[in-house]
Amino acid sequence: YNQEGKLTSFSVHGQFPSEEIVKEETFKLSLGKVEHLGKEQLKLIEFPSYEKEKIFSVYMVEEIYVTNDGTSTIPFEIIADVRSFLKIGKTISWNKPINEPFIRKEISWIEDVTVDQAFSCEPSPFSFPITKVEQEKCEMAVEELLRREYPKDTGKWMLKTLHRDKGYIHAILRANHQDNLVFQRKLMIMIDARSLQAANYMDNKPMLESYDQFQAPDKVTITKDEAFEKIKELFELKPYYVYDFKQKQYVLCGKIDCHHGVNAGSGEVISLDDL
Repeated sequence: YNQEGKLTSFSVHGQFPSEEIVKEETFKLSLGKVEHLGKEQLKLIEFPSYEKEKIFSVYMVEEIYVTNDGTSTIPFEIIADVRSFLKIGKTISWNKPINEPFIRKEISWIEDVTVDQAFSCEPSPFSFPITKVEQEKCEMAVEELLRREYPKDTGKWMLKTLHRDKGYIHAILRANHQDNLVFQRKLMIMIDARSLQAANYMDNKPMLESYDQFQAPDKVTITKDEAFEKIKELFELKPYYVYDFKQKQYVLCGKIDCHHGVNAGSGEVISLDDL
């Protein structure tokens, strides 16, 4: 807005799928119909509090989408663009490490787009699906980086997904061995979309190591069943259209979520925003 309060410009961010891939329905789910799934999604998680420098054991809901007919679920994932998002689920293993270290390259997040390209709605070259050849070369790039930077970690990392973002293909990896901490060990490898060679990477290990100085969580004193009875009335079920990779279309779902948890040590119901 300008000084006179008049709108001068606006922008809209999000995903805008064509009508052909959206399966429109009337929302039919209710919390009563999916209560058993809500209970399954209640997990005992260790949640770090920076303010109190302590780790809390909390029963909290792991979000999930339930299809409108109640017959299946879709995991909660943050997807940049379904057109260029690819699920992999492959453990990376090797026989020999590479003794030479990986050389990081500077990452540029700027995309040059002309006015003509913008007003003609020209598709970005980085919104196209990842091809089989690109997938195979990305897997090779991921393995090479691991052999250089994590030579002893053969079989310890799983390549979960690939997706395009601003001139790069991001490879998301998770450690095969995970604990109960809400933030899990993760690697993001940025692969140049043209050369299909790894350019840089991010490891959240330093953040996780900072929690080593935090006070340990209190002893768990209540069961999952007891925690569920305390919190079930605070569960939420909201309608969302979610992309189903099996059907290759957006389907109506209910998102099971809860903004509260149960302190597993004291049994107190708490707002997750307060942690």
